Amino acid sequence: MRSLPRGRNDVRSGLAVALLPGDHAVLAALRAAVPWLSPVPIGRRPSIGLGDRTGYATRSQAIALGRSRLFPVFAQQSVREMTRTDRTPEQVLDDATFGVLAAGWRGGWSADADHLKDVADIDRMAKAGFVLFTLDASPALRPGAERSADPAVRFGPAVPFLAALARRVHRAMRGRPYELEVSLDELPVVTTPADHEYVVRELARRGIRVAAVAPRFPGSFEKGVDFRGSLPAFARALAAHAAVARRLGGYKISIHSGSDKFRVYRTVARITRGRFHVKTAGTSWLESLRTIARVDPGLFREIVDHARRAFPVARRSYSISARLRDVPAPRGIPARRLESVYLDRPAARQVLHVAFGAILGARSKDGWIFRDRVHRLLALHEDTHESVLVRHLGRHIRLLRP
Repeated sequence: MRSLPRGRNDVRSGLAVALLPGDHAVLAALRAAVPWLSPVPIGRRPSIGLGDRTGYATRSQAIALGRSRLFPVFAQQSVREMTRTDRTPEQVLDDATFGVLAAGWRGGWSADADHLKDVADIDRMAKAGFVLFTLDASPALRPGAERSADPAVRFGPAVPFLAALARRVHRAMRGRPYELEVSLDELPVVTTPADHEYVVRELARRGIRVAAVAPRFPGSFEKGVDFRGSLPAFARALAAHAAVARRLGGYKISIHSGSDKFRVYRTVARITRGRFHVKTAGTSWLESLRTIARVDPGLFREIVDHARRAFPVARRSYSISARLRDVPAPRGIPARRLESVYLDRPAARQVLHVAFGAILGARSKDGWIFRDRVHRLLALHEDTHESVLVRHLGRHIRLLRP
């Protein structure tokens, strides 16, 4: 159990700060009592989803943001991510709250229940305290529909599916403020502006307003690596989608799998005129591994070995181009080269990225294989973890400056 940050007695002011257990009951009570500890809807502000698969990254993410105008989503997890890391929605929100408190962050933050496809999951996320609900249209796509040029044929079934999810969110939130994002990016077709407009108009006709839409863009947004494809083609598509968003109410364009897409960030900020949301998560996980490579090379080698074994299964959920033959076994790699071999090369980054669940969720008859050791090292070497996260996320934040 973690404890809340130590305070100090201040004789001059009469201030005394107690040391409390950082468990769910205490953190829930603090959220209820202290407004800046609770997540809130983002609105139209430019924003970045930061995510945290270890539960130890939020404080450093807040420090990286500094005085940036980007509004942070510190708690950003999909049901798939929670299942693979064996975390509950409450744990994800509590870890983010703990980090916000530890950083003294008072600039506001949000919590995204990402890629929702099931009404039961909506209820769980709403009960935990999430306020942004990303609704995923992919289960409603009919096989072969992507070959049609008619948006009503391509996305017609998605509208009632998304509407049903949105109505469930409304009921689950019971009058509390929230916002909706619509995800079209996991469909097997590039989203046209006509597709985008059709979905948003049809939802509006049913009384459902969106805060953001995530199209699938031309080019490749693979996990853990930079954008691959034609930047002019991406810019043209983004401009068309941003124009639709402005015409239909001024909501934001959301960029999914946005980690490390340094080639497109300035384009995103400029073309959307600051009406954007960029989702990252895996990049904070990878920088946590960079911390481990520096402070415990032996554990890092164990993690790489496990990730390589898990990769054939772990990759099935993701569209990535990494090949295992491009990722060497770690035995014999000098400690000084571990970062450059495994965290600075695209193939190795992708293997470690998609294996997060296999690593953090790995168990033996004696308990967690890696999870407790990872958490212990990140807590013990907080300064190193902070320095690597601030450096890496700082590059994202500078390029996304509206």
